[in-house]
Amino acid sequence: MFEGVGMGLVSCAGPQVSVEEEVMSAEVLRAVNHERVKRGLGRVAADRRLQQLASSHGGFLVRNVYPNRGRPSREVAHAHFKKRSAQARRQNYRVLSEVVMVGYAGDLSAVPERTIKGWLTSPSHRRAILNKERKVMGVETRLPGDGRYFVVGLLSNGRGR
Repeated sequence: MFEGVGMGLVSCAGPQVSVEEEVMSAEVLRAVNHERVKRGLGRVAADRRLQQLASSHGGFLVRNVYPNRGRPSREVAHAHFKKRSAQARRQNYRVLSEVVMVGYAGDLSAVPERTIKGWLTSPSHRRAILNKERKVMGVETRLPGDGRYFVVGLLSNGRGR
């Protein structure tokens, strides 16, 4: 079963991800786990394969979403989700949820906090983040250098589950 999850409220990289983006992604995962533990749920483990799938979508968002065009539609925010789902199935993931954050902020150090707050405010994101069955997560953050940021999270019950 695969489910697309709606986009939340308001990252530069080409194929290479900067150290800053890697650190930001780890901070977002820490924030997700903090919220899960507060609610008595188990932590999700970082998953490199899911992170790689999230990475390709992060690059797509950087190239196709601009803040002066307003909030992107759900279709743009989750473009090609079926393709990512199929790739995940080929890697033996059976359940996949996607959460996306697109924003613009002068202070990029606030990205993890803004991301988790936005995800928890969105009912569909909240369900994905706080689903007790989710065991692994791949997070990709993109910081294009113009104040925009993009965070893509893919959550799963794990491989073969």
